[in-house]
Amino acid sequence: MFLAFDNRLVPTTLVFLLSLAVPAAAVTLVDKGQARATIVTPDAPSEAEALAAERLQYYLREISGATLKVVPEAEAPAGNKVFVGRTQAGTRVREELAVRQPPAEASLTVVAEDAVFIVGVDDPGTIHATYFLMEDLGCRWYFPAAWGTVIPRRKKVVLPNGTTYQAPHFAMRAGLMGYNLGRDEDPEWGAAEWGRGNHLGGWRWWGSGHSYQYLVQPLKYFEQHPEYFAEVNGQRQTSQLCVTNEDVRDIALQTVRRVLGRAVPVKLICVSPNDGHGFCHCTNCRKLISEGGGYADQIVDFANHVARGIRPADPDRLVTFYADYHSVGVPRSVRPEPNLCFWIVQWAQDQFHGVTDDTKMGRSLRDWSQFENPIIVYTYYGSYGSFSFWPQVHAIRRDIPYYKARGVVGLYSETHQHWATQHLNFIVFPRLLWNVETDVDALIDEFCRLFYGPAAPSMRAYYDLLETTAQNGPPQYHLNSDIVVTFSPTVLAQLATLIGQAQAAVAGTDDLYRKRLEFVAKGFQVAQLYVSANHLKRDYAQSRDPATRAEIIRRYRDLLALIQAPQHRNRLVENRIAEEPIRRELAALERGTTFPVGRFSYHDGYQRGGKSDLDAVKKSGFANGVWGLDMYQGGTAEIIYKFKADGGVLGQVKITSLNLRAFGSVQVDVGFASDGPFQIVAQADSPDRETMARLQPPVDLTEHVRGRESFFLRLTASNQWGTYINAIHAFGLQGEVVPSAKVEEAGEQQSVDRTDF
Repeated sequence: MFLAFDNRLVPTTLVFLLSLAVPAAAVTLVDKGQARATIVTPDAPSEAEALAAERLQYYLREISGATLKVVPEAEAPAGNKVFVGRTQAGTRVREELAVRQPPAEASLTVVAEDAVFIVGVDDPGTIHATYFLMEDLGCRWYFPAAWGTVIPRRKKVVLPNGTTYQAPHFAMRAGLMGYNLGRDEDPEWGAAEWGRGNHLGGWRWWGSGHSYQYLVQPLKYFEQHPEYFAEVNGQRQTSQLCVTNEDVRDIALQTVRRVLGRAVPVKLICVSPNDGHGFCHCTNCRKLISEGGGYADQIVDFANHVARGIRPADPDRLVTFYADYHSVGVPRSVRPEPNLCFWIVQWAQDQFHGVTDDTKMGRSLRDWSQFENPIIVYTYYGSYGSFSFWPQVHAIRRDIPYYKARGVVGLYSETHQHWATQHLNFIVFPRLLWNVETDVDALIDEFCRLFYGPAAPSMRAYYDLLETTAQNGPPQYHLNSDIVVTFSPTVLAQLATLIGQAQAAVAGTDDLYRKRLEFVAKGFQVAQLYVSANHLKRDYAQSRDPATRAEIIRRYRDLLALIQAPQHRNRLVENRIAEEPIRRELAALERGTTFPVGRFSYHDGYQRGGKSDLDAVKKSGFANGVWGLDMYQGGTAEIIYKFKADGGVLGQVKITSLNLRAFGSVQVDVGFASDGPFQIVAQADSPDRETMARLQPPVDLTEHVRGRESFFLRLTASNQWGTYINAIHAFGLQGEVVPSAKVEEAGEQQSVDRTDF
């Protein structure tokens, strides 16, 4: 059996041949559970060659029960041999590989007569070739755990004669936070082993992407040299560097030269702004700010300086920076140096409906391609903002070939390890990065068959439902709240039915199938608890039924307990992404707008309605929008909260963040009953159709509420100009609840309000 790969015909999986009669031209590695070959390394193997030999020995033993000896070439015995890496015996194979002018990480595996040669053009190529051989024998790496690896069992292992050439389609294929090709510290949960089995690798980089802070360190320089850092509104601050300062440019270049002198080789040096904004507006830096306010010229000019500085000694290294992230658009006056690599970020873009020429990502690729520099992509196949469902395979299968067709040379996915909820993405994207012609449907079918056994039909239907639901839903920008809208109660019920069918199918079967399905079912439970709790929030907004709120709290507690369980921590989902948001939402649910003695704060960004459906006493005229509370044209709207002290009375209270705006009027009022009367605290009117009325914090409420147990706060707006707008994007309150005696001791008149709602 053969398939097309890199315009050559190569043998496809050998596993089908193993159950047949041994062909005349073949090398036997194991027969009747006994070793019939020796693994041979160079006399002085590299770390990678030693690892490849050890891993080959391990998997052959797991498959057959036989342990093949690993020896240096000088001690190789007679008989069948598997030569790994740069052995003398493999010289002709290396020469044949060189004739093909292979890219980095390419390999040639030759089976002939009594020998097998596993030869990479470099050490990573040898590693990949070894795992491809194990893959041909039926091994698969689906989860980073022993139970997540598929290993066939047989007493006979035979390799038919043939030649297999492998070469990656992308020079950079990285996909897990913290992943590398080294060894795992925890053998029971190994991201590195999973990455090797799925052929991640390629270019490495220094600088974490947001690297100005490492090039010129604020703690080292700011006190004595504030001029090294960004001037913002006339003040120096450490948000960014002053990139035109000659000392800064020299220090940055020297930092990079020290990095390049280290033993660990890197291809890319990140000379990219710190996360966030705060760019320098000093006299010289302002000259590199485009008319529209873009900072691409600043970013590229600084990166150019480092690129020019390292090129004589390191002509093959590339300087990179995040493009269309800190500043959208290409530089207007600065021409990029040829050893710059543009790292285009798919941030704040729809992740579920694919990249096209008309999307922001497609336009970025077009615009930056004009310079003919290398381009790599930064994307998110394991969400940093949603630990719940995140089905992207329907987009991934189109996007990665799209990137290849448009000249992209590498891709890094910031893939947070939500293994139990988003794992199908992790099955698919590494294989496409190695070979964009991978048959994704066949890949998923094989995964379901090998991983779930009798439950394969139900699990394939489960994944299909996730994908079609996402594909047919609204745009997704890494917000948990978006997922709530997409996965309705009806869809949750359908998914639960399919999981139940899958569990029933493996009941009483192999322990491995049950363990795998139990893990995935726990992942479904994580997503189900979160999404269904948020469905109940919408019900509570209408009913204000205390029992509904109690049920929401119960589901959040169950969710937190599930991901915190020792056997599940950082296994089901990445806890550092999931745990804090869950805790924060649970605390908000339990506390509401009632605060005990001490300092307190309340904040809402109103994404998809935010906390308004839970905590507002009344809301009318506002609609839950993607980024905040929206307001229809020509309407009026109000939202009323009741804030209460528990065990004391209110002291100082301030509105510390408020983005309330409308083409009409906006107003903040305080009262002591839900239906008023209210006293105006702050107001603004729009002078014309071109200018919005805005209210900016702080707004001090202390004189109105001090000494009371509770108060009502009303935010109102009128939208007179017929424009649909985002009216409230953020609201934050800070204050203090003090014991009643403190107010009395201060000689204040205490007025206690006991109005309930």
